Amino acid sequence: MAERSLDAHVALRLSAFERHPSFVATDGAARSVREHLETLHGQGVVRSLEEDGEHLAVLAWREADHPFFGQRICTVAFDQRVEPRHAERVERWLDAVLGEELPQMQVDLDLSLDRAYGGAYRVLKAHGLGIDSVVLLGRPEVALERLRASSSAALSLPPNLRIEPMVTSHIDAVLALQRATFVAEPQFCFFGANEAYLEGCRERLVTELTNDPTHLQRVLFDGQDLVGHVSATVDHDRSFWGATAGMSLLLSPVLRGQGLLRPLYGYLLEGMVERGARTFKGGTSQPAVLRLGKIMGRPLHTALMRRQRFFDEAHFGDFVPG
Repeated sequence: MAERSLDAHVALRLSAFERHPSFVATDGAARSVREHLETLHGQGVVRSLEEDGEHLAVLAWREADHPFFGQRICTVAFDQRVEPRHAERVERWLDAVLGEELPQMQVDLDLSLDRAYGGAYRVLKAHGLGIDSVVLLGRPEVALERLRASSSAALSLPPNLRIEPMVTSHIDAVLALQRATFVAEPQFCFFGANEAYLEGCRERLVTELTNDPTHLQRVLFDGQDLVGHVSATVDHDRSFWGATAGMSLLLSPVLRGQGLLRPLYGYLLEGMVERGARTFKGGTSQPAVLRLGKIMGRPLHTALMRRQRFFDEAHFGDFVPG
């Protein structure tokens, strides 16, 4: 019975991925999905809805210390059939299951909800959960073309700022900027100032700066002051999306409101194209990034749901499931 629920959950999650045009169906993608869900099914709580021997929906959760976030998190995975004829039954079932399971979840949640699960989103919202951030996809070439066409202004930095390749001696200053930023603004990354998370960032930076001579880790200087860190890391072996870039932009408060986001995005997108990235993917709740996401034609992949809510639904505009 347990193996059957796991098999059904894997199939439902892969079906959700397959609805995204950028998805690349590979054995590696199927293995990654199974490995993630196997831990929840083997060590956590599993609830499933069946009809005539078919799984219509599966919810699995497990509470544990999470090495990436640097804190204890309740990881929740939910997937469902999306045919309209099942919608009402799935929503009623999910409402009842959440009423039983949410009180047992003692810490905040990490729940990635696929963009097609609009009914589930409404049920989760009724139980007090909200969107923490949204994960957007994009094609670097398309995004760059649309970014250039969106304004007559050149994608260039002001003369007082210079951008340089990052080296290991910059790491302490970059992490200090990150710590200060997310202590002041936890709404944009609730775990961004956790020391365990920052230590993981340090290890990843050291590895990339040491081992990848083509890295796209960059720092921004105003005179002698390090005032920003931007990066795009291209994974050429990503199972789900082909060659995939993740990106990060971290700017000192002194740079806010100067129109730097467009030129910095342009810089990183050019670097992604040069390095053969097929897709770029990342989560955000930053209003300016959400606006650029629409300009660049980036579709929603998932909404990250949590109990602790900093934003209302309107903050995310069209980037909500449903």
